[in-house]
Amino acid sequence: MPTVVLLDASSSMSRSVSSDQTVQDVMQRGVLEFLHKLSSTGYVPELTSLISFSSSTQIICPFTRDYRLLKNSVFNQMKLLPGSNLQEGIALALELSSQVEKSNTPFQFIIVTHRDHMPFENELNFFSSIPIKIHLVVMTPTEGLDFSIYSNSCTKSSGSFEVVSLPNKKGLLKEHLLKIVDEHYQSFVGTLLVGHMLTEYTLFPNPNTSGFSSIAARHDLPPWLPAEISVFGFISQDLMSAPPSIARYLLLPTQPYNNSSFTSQNDILLLLHETLRVRGYAALVSLGKRWYGLIHCDMSMAEDTKTVQSCLILSIFNKNMELGWTGPFHTLATESKRTTTCALPLNPLTKKTVTTIEERYVDASQAALTRDLTELLYLSRDLPAKARQLFELAEKLQQKSWAYILPGLMNCVSSVLKKERTTYADDPNKNLQILIVDSLLEQIEDNKNKATNQALVLPDDIMKEIHVKMEIQ
Repeated sequence: MPTVVLLDASSSMSRSVSSDQTVQDVMQRGVLEFLHKLSSTGYVPELTSLISFSSSTQIICPFTRDYRLLKNSVFNQMKLLPGSNLQEGIALALELSSQVEKSNTPFQFIIVTHRDHMPFENELNFFSSIPIKIHLVVMTPTEGLDFSIYSNSCTKSSGSFEVVSLPNKKGLLKEHLLKIVDEHYQSFVGTLLVGHMLTEYTLFPNPNTSGFSSIAARHDLPPWLPAEISVFGFISQDLMSAPPSIARYLLLPTQPYNNSSFTSQNDILLLLHETLRVRGYAALVSLGKRWYGLIHCDMSMAEDTKTVQSCLILSIFNKNMELGWTGPFHTLATESKRTTTCALPLNPLTKKTVTTIEERYVDASQAALTRDLTELLYLSRDLPAKARQLFELAEKLQQKSWAYILPGLMNCVSSVLKKERTTYADDPNKNLQILIVDSLLEQIEDNKNKATNQALVLPDDIMKEIHVKMEIQ
């Protein structure tokens, strides 16, 4: 979950709370522990940024996954100034967050501020088009202050609110910040079945704390992801294209990778990762009855860390989702086992551009459609000799238009034929060619008007005329 940490940089932070530390010291040490816990999990950390607010606001560290830089910025980049305008800090955080790629994962705003007087009369404005969780920690030496306005803003965002009494002798600030990590950054641990191999995995961010339940409610899905998922086949990632997903999560081992040794479970995920990356495959997974997902490699993190060149992503699909180029996922199987339980691996022939129509494979990729239309043009210029091939190709294109719900495809076919027909108009020796093209156009138009896909067949009377002319020649 992308995180923005907003730190109070008003001059009141320089006040002493004990003989050896100021309010700023308390805040810095607590935030340092917070960042340390986030980075010590061994997993790829999320984007985090730091903002200071006082009479002016400042980005002391933009979004990064470099936690060493973040920790240094907490101590070296903050400048205390008079005044404190938390609302301007929030506005800057919202602006900075809007520049990050939007997703269903909520942003976490961690705000640490010092207040020794009553808060603002109005609630804080966190209005944004992106989902946000607010976690506000108020350090105060004054007892009895009413911070209900602040707590209301946090409650509405499903965040948290805490008041830390100074001088913080019991380390309450650190305790609460670490509690935020435990409750809102906790990992999701499940089991992945790959053939006969079983391994644990971790999803990040945790679907149960990052808004999956609200996504599931919109799509009539269970509110929680299942603890056990299974791989039921593999398919070329390029040929799978980019199917629409309702949520995406980072798939990680339950124990961090290291250079010295791997657990047997890590070996399974490492093997899966390398196989998908090197071979260019994606793994189809079952999440429930008629509910599927896709495990695939993603290179989006390569620019942010030197140690991770790609990562595994679990994309969650809507229930009963059916792609035009694959058909229902539950019908996918190897070519020899299309009517039985699928065996690993999934045959590459079952790909996005291939479907079966009356037990025949039909290719509907962009390249194939362009090739077919070009061939249609060449055949129309070699009439009447290629009349039979012209009708067969037109029939093939009509089947594709129905299989993939591409009504515009037959309009393209008609356009090519009509354009070529105009070249015959002024030639009296092209009457038979005109007759052939007109017959094909009439059948296409008739099917279009009747919303049917009756076979496009070369009429017998025209076929006889073609034979006669060919014999004469």
